[in-house]
Amino acid sequence: MKIPSILAIAAAGALAASQLAAQSFAFADFSSIGTLTLNGNAVRTNGVELRLTNTTANQNGSVWYDNQVPVIGGFDTQFTFSITPGVVLAEGMAFVIHDAATGASTLAGPIWGLGYGPGSTNSPIANSLAIEIDTFQDGFQNDTSSNELSVHTNGSGANSAHEDFSIGRTTPAPNLSNGQVHTMRVLYVPGTLSVFIDDLVNPRLTIAYDFVAGGTFLSGSSVGGLNLPGGVAFVGFTATTGANNLNERVKIFSWSWTSSAGVDDCYSGTVGLAAGGSLEDVLSIGGDTGGFFRTVELDSMEPFSIDVAAPSSTASANYLLFGTLGVPDGSTNVLTPFGTLCFPATAPLAFGAGPAPVSIQIPAGLPLFGQVALQGLITDGPGGSAPLALTNAVVMDIGAARTPNIQSISPPSAAPGTTIVVAGDGFSQSAVVTVAGTPVTPSQITRRRVRFPYPAGLSCDAPVVITNPNGASATATLNPTPTMTSQSVTSGPAAGGTLVVVSGTGFALATTVTVGGASATVLTSNEGSVVFDTPPGAAGSTVPVVLTTPGGCSVSGSFSYL
Repeated sequence: MKIPSILAIAAAGALAASQLAAQSFAFADFSSIGTLTLNGNAVRTNGVELRLTNTTANQNGSVWYDNQVPVIGGFDTQFTFSITPGVVLAEGMAFVIHDAATGASTLAGPIWGLGYGPGSTNSPIANSLAIEIDTFQDGFQNDTSSNELSVHTNGSGANSAHEDFSIGRTTPAPNLSNGQVHTMRVLYVPGTLSVFIDDLVNPRLTIAYDFVAGGTFLSGSSVGGLNLPGGVAFVGFTATTGANNLNERVKIFSWSWTSSAGVDDCYSGTVGLAAGGSLEDVLSIGGDTGGFFRTVELDSMEPFSIDVAAPSSTASANYLLFGTLGVPDGSTNVLTPFGTLCFPATAPLAFGAGPAPVSIQIPAGLPLFGQVALQGLITDGPGGSAPLALTNAVVMDIGAARTPNIQSISPPSAAPGTTIVVAGDGFSQSAVVTVAGTPVTPSQITRRRVRFPYPAGLSCDAPVVITNPNGASATATLNPTPTMTSQSVTSGPAAGGTLVVVSGTGFALATTVTVGGASATVLTSNEGSVVFDTPPGAAGSTVPVVLTTPGGCSVSGSFSYL
């Protein structure tokens, strides 16, 4: 197998913008809801409206569009709504983008969870971004007003309505819970998220945020983007009311959405279709197929591999791989008997034919720059008469060596063997990863994600160091010692059963709690909060409250039994 002249490229310039086909839906009203899923207390009223909550205690409703829609390429969505107070106004609503495993059936925390964060019960929505209207100022949530517009995320981790998870916040001039109809518009251009209220030209809130790279909490620390395979997500609404007389009626009257679908369809290839199955990716750069934009970013001078896997229909296959300079945008498509090729197969840059699976190793030290698109022809089935198919296409974007940057680690603590996801930017495919000074073997490295199994016996506050071949490195902490910033209740009856919310940092799923040495019932736990019921205790005593993460790191508070 020869290494072709394609690797002698010296083309310059930034990555060209992909030609994206628009996808959209529109509900002028909700007389037809066949493509929506309503959960919990959400119902259709008057034949044309969606009511997420009524003026009743402990309501929790969500509405989702049934199909995932493209998100990371940009979108523009608009909806009309009203929030009508009950006896005492609470709790709020949110527009949510997520890719949780529960999909369109997702229903998260009630009461202060606003239907997307941890509440008195239910787990929060992981891998999500929520634009909330919080109508009740909870002190333990660090709310700033009872008319709060705030954008919350925790990257691929569990989201929370606590303001520690806000990446942008304001108190808009209009009172959004006055029973009147208001309009919200959310506009996302990769890198910038804008929220409009009633005035659809001038945004109330503009945030530097990217669904891939992430953003920055108001506290100043970084947070990663969402993990959205294919760049798509579920979109919809959540709302909750509080206990007793703390309630409100939340209605949605109309909703429209327009998003970009991604790169041209030619990038998908046709492997897998000949056998009547689904499309398969067989071409990758070091195991990376380029994600939503089919682009793999590489550093000049670093080693990498061009990999061709055999289709699932056969153990081995024959292939022919072609390349071209630049980024195909659909204008150079060529219709062939095997599908649509993204560029002419007569391109002057071509690899020789060979058997797959194969990994073509490109050594370090080559001064490569520019963009190169690859796509191939491959046999899709066993035997010499197997049909031919086109592989997926991948663009290599080769630039100057980058400095790695770690934005988040999720989960922060876990059982040994659990997959840890480090989100950030600038990671080299040849990066070396160490945890507490010991090298670990990543299961995947892309420009913005590093995945590896959680090591056994890890000490608290273990440093994770990712070092690129150029010597640049980034450091973050795994298995952190948790901290407590607030405890909602510090005393309660000796019979137990007091609901306690602890907010802080460094918690994780499966965090355990003891009160005076007795195990408490943990209702929910995530990186920023733990909710539990106290066990019975001795009247008149003050006992320690100990919260312990799966990695064995603890923080203590106290609780008094009355």
